[in-house]
Amino acid sequence: MKGLFKSKPRTPADIVRQTRDLLVYAQRAPDSRESKREEKMSELCKNIRELKYILYGSGESEPVQKDATQVVANLQRQQVQSKLIASDYLEANIDLMDVLIQGSLG
Repeated sequence: MKGLFKSKPRTPADIVRQTRDLLVYAQRAPDSRESKREEKMSELCKNIRELKYILYGSGESEPVQKDATQVVANLQRQQVQSKLIASDYLEANIDLMDVLIQGSLG
């Protein structure tokens, strides 16, 4: 009976889905109640830490660099109205490449 009420671990897809929802909330409701906004931002920070842990690993576990590479490669191939949207986004936000490269080295 002890483990009956334990929450099951979230999958990476669940974390990404919730992170997306939190980002949409932050963008659409900048003037919401301060306490609710702080709670949502706290959840967002937690999710980002979890995603970083999943992608880069920790001292005890190996990063899933191969999986991260596969995700980026798939994003690069996605087309919307015959445009490569991930490539366009990276081109418009070139400083993001520096952050991504440092993250893989650091």
